[in-house]
Amino acid sequence: MEADAEFARLGRDRGWKVSRNGILTPAEVPVIDYQGRSWLLDDNGGRSLVSAQIGA
Repeated sequence: MEADAEFARLGRDRGWKVSRNGILTPAEVPVIDYQGRSWLLDDNGGRSLVSAQIGA
């Protein structure tokens, strides 16, 4: 992901790569899965659905 700027941007957009700038914690950054659903992850391995599908 680090070697390819476009892939790194996709990772940030999808929540796979989280900035360490201190503005948002990883728990506040939604992760988009392969079906386009957006989730918030917690520190205990749990998740909560944010939206049913991106672009739906």
